[in-house]
Amino acid sequence: LLAGRARGPRVSAVAAAAAMALWDGHRDYNWLARLHDEAPSASAAYAWLATQPPSALLELPIVTHFQRQRPYAGGSVTLRYQLAALRHGHALVNGSSGFVTPLVTLLQSHASPFTTLDTVDDGLRALRAIGTRYVVAHRHEYLDSARAHAEAMLGTMAADRDQVEAVHEFGDTTVFVLRPGTPAVPPTFRDRVARADYDVEASAGSDAATGLTDDDLGTRWRARQDGDAWLDVQLRRARVLHGVKFAVPRFAVADYPHHLRVVGTGTDGAEIVLLDGPVAFDAAMTAVFEPAEPGVRLVWPPMALSKLRIEQPVAAGDRHWTIHELHLLGEGVPLGTRP
Repeated sequence: LLAGRARGPRVSAVAAAAAMALWDGHRDYNWLARLHDEAPSASAAYAWLATQPPSALLELPIVTHFQRQRPYAGGSVTLRYQLAALRHGHALVNGSSGFVTPLVTLLQSHASPFTTLDTVDDGLRALRAIGTRYVVAHRHEYLDSARAHAEAMLGTMAADRDQVEAVHEFGDTTVFVLRPGTPAVPPTFRDRVARADYDVEASAGSDAATGLTDDDLGTRWRARQDGDAWLDVQLRRARVLHGVKFAVPRFAVADYPHHLRVVGTGTDGAEIVLLDGPVAFDAAMTAVFEPAEPGVRLVWPPMALSKLRIEQPVAAGDRHWTIHELHLLGEGVPLGTRP
């Protein structure tokens, strides 16, 4: 716009634009001024952490709807956590930038393993599997309405001595030191059973069930987690299977089933329970290792199967179970077992 203008007008115009940008930014995005003061208990915890061996660290509350200070651009508790990292020196699991990892999206969501007491152990196991050593919990950062839940969750964590090595109290802030975990092993991608080799029936949305196997991540099957949702996978010929994946786009990473029961039918007609329990750990590991197409990857010892029955047998409030693509994992795909 200023090409061909005299030097004086060019300098004046650039200076005016810069002044307007600085004024506007100060007026609308004075982020540091919006942050609440750091609690003395948090400062004491960070001072102690600065003396500890370096590792990864998770700050709680991470679940968005539990936080006392409502999140907005640059003004959430996450910014304070990041500033504190400059003092304690540990890498953060929950950080904020132009990209939010699928793992953080999952941990911040309504389906975070830190929202229900029966999945807290899965949450800790996932943190340990990716090398996290510390969890810092700020009781004063929780909404009053969430304090009872927070106390129950923190009590569950403190009692889990198989995973928690030590608990250090700093007033209203608690630091959990996790035991070193078995490092998670990324999957090796090889064989998937061809789409033509199996058929799928679903408890709900039969028309949408065709979207499970159309190689289009834009289509989906969705069901309420009311305890009655199921999928039947009938193989046209028996195959050695050792897993299944429910793939979703990054934005749907929280729509995983709270609890699954997977039953396989062997070549002799006998039924084998392959999995029966929460799958929050599997959802977290899939988010870590397959960020472009997360979801839930489940594995079991390889065995010849002719059918799979996948049930969601436990009601989970108003949560939904969403699958955009269903993949059967066939013979020759060496994946690690669940740590």
